[in-house]
Amino acid sequence: MTTPATHNKAPANNDPVALVITMIREAFDRNFDTLFAHMTDDCLFIGAGVNTFRGREDLEKRIGKEPIIPRYTVRDERFELIPTDSENDVVVAGSYAIFSDGNTKAISSEIQRVTMNLRWDGDRWRAYLVHVSNRWAPLGEDQNFPIRVSEQTYRYVQAILRASKQLSGSQGRIAIASGPSTIYVNPEDLLYAEANGKESILHLTNGTTTVRQLLGSIEESLPREFARISRKHIVNVLYVSKVEGNTILLADETLLPIPKRKVVEVRRALGSLPQRREE
Repeated sequence: MTTPATHNKAPANNDPVALVITMIREAFDRNFDTLFAHMTDDCLFIGAGVNTFRGREDLEKRIGKEPIIPRYTVRDERFELIPTDSENDVVVAGSYAIFSDGNTKAISSEIQRVTMNLRWDGDRWRAYLVHVSNRWAPLGEDQNFPIRVSEQTYRYVQAILRASKQLSGSQGRIAIASGPSTIYVNPEDLLYAEANGKESILHLTNGTTTVRQLLGSIEESLPREFARISRKHIVNVLYVSKVEGNTILLADETLLPIPKRKVVEVRRALGSLPQRREE
């Protein structure tokens, strides 16, 4: 008697959400290997612009001819798994923030949404439908740029200009020891610093850098425009867009928590923020 063939069930430890985040991060770093390895041959890929690709081969050809996306840094990924009627089909949906790195000619920052339909094919998840879109918010009447940009890009560029104006030349580059090496950082390029055990992660306008130094030691070398909002985070006040409840929103759409016991103290420290934003 012949046993009917069955489709292998996806293992519980094979996380499709983590896979989607990896695809996105690597794609914006111009590495498409993971994306190609987890696409079906007939995958329909609808890009955020006018680009639509029908099948993996079509996408590979286009990427080989020209860069279809600029190099961006990805942050603040927020995705959720949406179950379907089939245990071998899932939908991963969510959003993330991107902003141009230091080697990109045009400064921009956007919030993008992605919906990705994936199917388990026996050994891995494969995407058969990908839809990317920008969360477009036009400028208000009192905001002007010589070109048409989104509200998100406008806020990000204004924050960079503000930080550059107030911090450039004020004390020059900061030397941060990292084990036997030394990292030099311009204060105007530093959005925030994050504690990571015995190391610290510096989140810059052109990416991230990890240094082998405690956050407290780094805090001592930063100018007064930086504020310690928690044991884990120091922020560049000039990049703060909004303080709401017990969170701080930065110009690149990064959302950082404030401990409840420090909310009043942090709000007081950032009390002059509206005046600085208008400069």
